[in-house]
Amino acid sequence: MSTKFQAISKNSTLHQNIAYNVLSLAIISVYPFFLTTIMIEILIRFIKHKLQVLRIPDFIASLSAFIISIIPHLLVRSIELEMYIKIHQRYNWIKLPWDSPQTWWLCLLGVDLAYYFVHRFAHEINLFWIAHQVHHSSQEFNLTIALRHSFLQQYFAWIFYLPLALFIPPSIFLVHIQFNLMYQFWVHTEIIDNLGPLEYIFNTPKHHRVHHARNPEYINKNYGGIFIIWDRLLGTFEEEVADEVYGLTAPVDSWHPVTIQFGYFIKSFRRFLELEGILNKLAVWWKGPGWRPGTPRLGNKEAIPMVDSRTFVKYDLQAPRFHQYYCLLHFLLTLVGNQLLIAYVKELQQTIVLSTIIFILLSLYSFGALLEKRPYGPHIELCRCILYILADLYISSNYNLTASWNATAIIVRIIYLFSCCVWMIISRKTELKKTDRFKDFFYSRSR
Repeated sequence: MSTKFQAISKNSTLHQNIAYNVLSLAIISVYPFFLTTIMIEILIRFIKHKLQVLRIPDFIASLSAFIISIIPHLLVRSIELEMYIKIHQRYNWIKLPWDSPQTWWLCLLGVDLAYYFVHRFAHEINLFWIAHQVHHSSQEFNLTIALRHSFLQQYFAWIFYLPLALFIPPSIFLVHIQFNLMYQFWVHTEIIDNLGPLEYIFNTPKHHRVHHARNPEYINKNYGGIFIIWDRLLGTFEEEVADEVYGLTAPVDSWHPVTIQFGYFIKSFRRFLELEGILNKLAVWWKGPGWRPGTPRLGNKEAIPMVDSRTFVKYDLQAPRFHQYYCLLHFLLTLVGNQLLIAYVKELQQTIVLSTIIFILLSLYSFGALLEKRPYGPHIELCRCILYILADLYISSNYNLTASWNATAIIVRIIYLFSCCVWMIISRKTELKKTDRFKDFFYSRSR
């Protein structure tokens, strides 16, 4: 990946097709490293800290959000880079050499300062919080949370970086915007404590734990990406003192990706409809998430409920163990499929890309339904498994697969065939239970 960055950095102009390739393919390819690190963190938590190792539904929910957030990059070009390049081409008032160390250091600071304001506005303006709340919706704090994002956030964040286009070359901006996001991955963990003098300058796990906490004293604090100095200078810094309780002050209480992505928007829209007066209705979107008529722009901090980490009970809808392990297995298969789609997206026909994306989204929806114990979950999962088998038959009969691909396809095919049989039995039992309940009801009414 670094080689690709160096290659594009030698050009003064970064064209749209290069931007698309780098952002959608080269940058996203770093996530296998992230997933490996997540596994290492789970192992360390188990061996060293004796913390709860893994809540499978939360793990799936976080990485489902990650998959959903990168799907737009497979279909359309990056708005962030498209607009940056256009502004730079037309209004490059100050020309800085791409190979100057000063330009690179200036961009490092400029991107992080812009990110500070992106992040702060995402917390203080409800319209932006609708997207960003996805990242805060988990009641856990581990490396999977770093990947838990809304697909909507990218559509407003780019505005804050445009001033840099007046003097920073796009190739350098591309490197630093991705480095900024990659840096923030490691700060989402509880296994790293105090880092001494580094805490004064850099954003660290200690500072970011404060940011993710729902404790009243920690709300709207520590927005920095790489550096914590912006928070210290602009009055939003808070030291870690009390034990954190993570998540939203009004919890989502769901593992389902649709609820996590859109549940808060629905709540906000209902509030928009219920309030009287056009100014109040508009204030729902441009004021803070905690605002209510008669309160300050960001709401009353005193109204935020107090929490205690020793007594706080996390959302934990107990899906059957079979559902959890089944969803974990099939989710990992879906995750591998998603990575393969990313790797080969430029070589595939658009219809195949769209069909694969639809199947991935259907898979995430089905896993959420099973983990939420929704009655239609088994039926959707059965349909999903049948769809995979039909697609598998089509691909195997129309495309020549290599020996290794063919062997892998056979293993996955067996898993899906077995899954089909399981869900046929479960769906049948479910229907029989419904029939028996209906008969009992009808019999009791007729007596």
